[in-house]
Amino acid sequence: MLRLKQILVRAVLGRMAKLFDVLVIGGGPAGIAASILLARAGLTVAIVERSNYESTRVGETLPPQIKPLLQSLGVWDSFIEDNHLPSQGNVFIWGSNISNENDYIFSPYGCGWHLNRQIFDRRLSQIAEKKGVIVYKKTSIVSYVHHSLYKWTVKIVCDNEQNEMKANFLIDAAGRRSVLASFEKVKRIVHDRLIGVVKFIASDEETRDHRTYIESVENGWWYCAALPNRKFIAAFMTDSDLLPKGSQRIDSYWRQELDKTQLIRKKLKTGLAKPDSRILSANTTVLTTVKEADWLAVGDAAVTLDPLSSMGIYHALDSGIQAAGTVHRILNGEVSDKSSYQEWNKMFVKNYLSTQAKFYNFERRWAESPFWKRRLK
Repeated sequence: MLRLKQILVRAVLGRMAKLFDVLVIGGGPAGIAASILLARAGLTVAIVERSNYESTRVGETLPPQIKPLLQSLGVWDSFIEDNHLPSQGNVFIWGSNISNENDYIFSPYGCGWHLNRQIFDRRLSQIAEKKGVIVYKKTSIVSYVHHSLYKWTVKIVCDNEQNEMKANFLIDAAGRRSVLASFEKVKRIVHDRLIGVVKFIASDEETRDHRTYIESVENGWWYCAALPNRKFIAAFMTDSDLLPKGSQRIDSYWRQELDKTQLIRKKLKTGLAKPDSRILSANTTVLTTVKEADWLAVGDAAVTLDPLSSMGIYHALDSGIQAAGTVHRILNGEVSDKSSYQEWNKMFVKNYLSTQAKFYNFERRWAESPFWKRRLK
């Protein structure tokens, strides 16, 4: 019945206005997770994605507890087939000069994972398409308006051709841009100024140590992890106003801060960093509302997380799963459940902010440093 409904939508409307129960803006993990479950529930769903999943994407680490989420989406077997790199745990220097380890050996879910994000996101989109979701790649959105019959009309440009799409419900999964929330003039609370100076580093040897390395220094902290294909990602996390201006000065500062570490510089001694760096926003931000009558926000569009949590992709998938249940119930007319996703998100944010403050307060060696002073309570 589901497949027949989707075929009829395509056949009747053709290249004219597309009519869907749900339109998802953004084809990352959060949007795809929601779309898979909504299609499974019998709804017609489309995703609008800016890219063709060709460029490098940052966000590589999954904790062991990702396994039941991937199983609930029916993608676990495919995930294993893609040969992502198992992670045995974490090694960290934080709060003292002593190195500590947190192994996953006792986790009931097994190991963690270092991803090839490009392969991960592309695979999810392929699975969504197999479930009946229509994925529009390399597509941009021109405008949003409310419609008298269907609640939303969205104009898009795909393959240099403009089309209209109509939907009863929209899901904002556009990441930090949160384009729909911005259109709806929803405010975003910014909690800090954290950014990451990221380098992808090629190694001339295959490492057997696939743990994640984290190390605090006076002006911020470091993250380093092995990736598939003999690569590392190394990121120095600091506040935007503490970073010098200009690419050459930033590169020099990155290397200067690397020299202050114990763990990270040893991990990178055989690698050769590319001359350029990627500077990425990594601050915690929270939408004042993630749910309205006919739209909601998921993943980074709702809440952006400090990479210290290592929960960005996990939260993206979890929020997509939670949102799908709420959207399905709303479209089924179950009025009493309309606030469930909003309440779930509020509880998540409360717990996340509490845990984040707790971890930053473990580090008091540089209490007068601007970076740490802003975070100590």
